[in-house]
Amino acid sequence: MTKKGFFKKYEFVYNEYYDCYLCPEGKILKYTTTNRDGYTEYKSDKNICENCPNLNKCTNSKNTTKVVARHV
Repeated sequence: MTKKGFFKKYEFVYNEYYDCYLCPEGKILKYTTTNRDGYTEYKSDKNICENCPNLNKCTNSKNTTKVVARHV
């Protein structure tokens, strides 16, 4: 479930060729790991996100990093 006022998961576009996600601003979320539940995790670069005009619509995390999980 996505919190009200935040970007929905479908607004992040998966690029199969490069195995990454693109956020609504066009920035890359790179593959980081596959967790024990069988989800691959893609994380954004905090240095890019902290200056993003849509940060408040994307994440509440203290380290300004967005994580998108996708089931294998």
